Amino acid sequence: MRARFLNDREKQGTRAFYESAFPEDSEEFVDFYYKWIVGRNDIFAVGEWEGDSAMVQAMVHINSHCLSINGSRRNIPYLVAVATRPDCRRQGKMRYLLENALMDMHRRQYAFAFLMPANPAYYTGLGFRYFPCQPAGKEGAFGGPFPGMSWRNAETGDIGRMCAFANQVLGQEYQISVFWDDAYCRRLFAEAGAGQGGVMLLESQDGLQGILVYGVSPEGEGKGSAEIKDLLLDGGLPLNRQAQIGLCQAALPGYAIDFPPMDMMVRILSIAQFVPLIRSPKERTLCVDIEDPILPSNCGSFQITLGPQGSHASRIPRTGSGQKMDIAGLAQVLLADVPVAIREWV
Repeated sequence: MRARFLNDREKQGTRAFYESAFPEDSEEFVDFYYKWIVGRNDIFAVGEWEGDSAMVQAMVHINSHCLSINGSRRNIPYLVAVATRPDCRRQGKMRYLLENALMDMHRRQYAFAFLMPANPAYYTGLGFRYFPCQPAGKEGAFGGPFPGMSWRNAETGDIGRMCAFANQVLGQEYQISVFWDDAYCRRLFAEAGAGQGGVMLLESQDGLQGILVYGVSPEGEGKGSAEIKDLLLDGGLPLNRQAQIGLCQAALPGYAIDFPPMDMMVRILSIAQFVPLIRSPKERTLCVDIEDPILPSNCGSFQITLGPQGSHASRIPRTGSGQKMDIAGLAQVLLADVPVAIREWV
């Protein structure tokens, strides 16, 4: 069994496999994905290789996203399209593939990887855990109605102010979030359009107040359901989930509003790279003995100091007195008070 990255021709040749593995994705969405994403991502695969021919048996797509992490920008791998051919399942191919993918990402000095699991239990065994501090609908009071505000469809000429608004809103509330730039917004327009949706702006005389990104799932004779990918609102609009739904209904009259869960799992790839990225509201120091069965360089004893101004990790002699935990448990401890907002389809 051998895992390797596919070349550009082989990557495009995985489309039929992708369509059979993910029949819920529309042809329009797959067109978008193979035009906008597959040309720029990595596909790591196990298969049978003979000369110029390749028969992929299992694959994982590694899509790099630029994240804003406490003011810095890092390219972080996002694992999607994890699939095994039906006749190749329960043979250890996917486990082998993902372990080798994690080792390769570690060699490339990525701090962590993330994914949105179809089966969380499967990824738990690989050291993934849910980010413990992900956003949900706020429980605060509805501050509306908001006179003088209206929705309109966004255009490419709005990208500059969209990026400034999104990065400011996300940076004020979250330590880790997607970084919005020109390339991200252009892809977002194409992605939403492939899902029969779009991007809308909430405006007032004071400027931009919100951004809505959505896709549409047709249902019977009606307009169907609008799946909300992202709803970014100015900090002066403290809305609970019911109020958020009302705001979306004002933008999309006639549609049922659905906020699909997009809870992400995280896997630390390098303790040395990861710890300096995060902050803690309070100073705290941990002495831990870490085990990582996939990435041995993460194993050992560490003193980790966390604080509001910065964090660092240093190796210490293994005395046996440190708290014992695996790499997944460490992620849960380190991220317990780190707010994260990552809502991605691909």
